Amino acid sequence: MTENWNALYLKPRTEKKVAERLSQKGYEVYLPLCVVKKQYSDRWKKVEEPLLKSYIFVAAEGSKNPDILRTDGVLNYVHSSTTGKLAVIKKAELDQIQDYLSQKVFEESEWDNLKLGDTLHLTNYVFQGKQATVVELNKNTIKLVIEDLGFVWEVKR
Repeated sequence: MTENWNALYLKPRTEKKVAERLSQKGYEVYLPLCVVKKQYSDRWKKVEEPLLKSYIFVAAEGSKNPDILRTDGVLNYVHSSTTGKLAVIKKAELDQIQDYLSQKVFEESEWDNLKLGDTLHLTNYVFQGKQATVVELNKNTIKLVIEDLGFVWEVKR
């Protein structure tokens, strides 16, 4: 993976198509996808959705590339709000996103055995070693209170 990347702002719901178009043009593209459970009228289905809606990452070339901007679905490069310059994303930051997406908070079987008030010892890399208490539980979400941090974490199935 290239060391520096740029973020692109896209038309809504075009992330996968734009990533495909840019890849076909020979650009190195990263589109973080997460699996979500969606309910349709007759069933539940797991689908891949972009983690960051309307954004993808492309390997940096130092400045704006007009060929990338002409790609159907691309609106603009993302700029820093403080400097106004092209935002540069480091490989290490994209690696953190990949690590996050590779973590499973709960296995399906664990989810079914949880009860209100249960205390969990978290192993997820972000909260590793912390304890959390289940304060809300339904078939699609769990709310955990991580008291050490004073933080409520909502986990979706």
